[in-house]
Amino acid sequence: MDVTKANVYYYFRTKSAILEALLDNSIAFFEAMLDETAKIRGKRARAEHVVAGFVDQVVANRALSPLGRTDPSVRRNERINAELARLAEKAMRLLFGDEPTDDQRAAWFLTSDVGPVIAAFPHLTDDELREVLRRLCLRVLRV
Repeated sequence: MDVTKANVYYYFRTKSAILEALLDNSIAFFEAMLDETAKIRGKRARAEHVVAGFVDQVVANRALSPLGRTDPSVRRNERINAELARLAEKAMRLLFGDEPTDDQRAAWFLTSDVGPVIAAFPHLTDDELREVLRRLCLRVLRV
């Protein structure tokens, strides 16, 4: 980034503040995208909308993709962790109804943590990666 550590800590007092600054835009994006999804009729159309929005966001932010809910820094940040859990519940309700099955919940968590997939394919262009992730997510969600 060509800035000193002191400069970073001038603007962000803690590592947690840096993490929040990195993830807040993505959280706001997903919130808005899920609100749009709620207006869409049909299970397949909703799933396609969620997957397209999610995949576009993670591909555009490849460097942040390894920061899934299982990342220790994310788990330690109560606010971020709570926001991600809330968004996951909201997404599952939109895709599967008020009482998702264990299989449906597992499918959601598999599709929403694609950091390992992104790390395994650094050679793919954004368009290629987007297509791979889109197919994968829809297949796992079984829609």
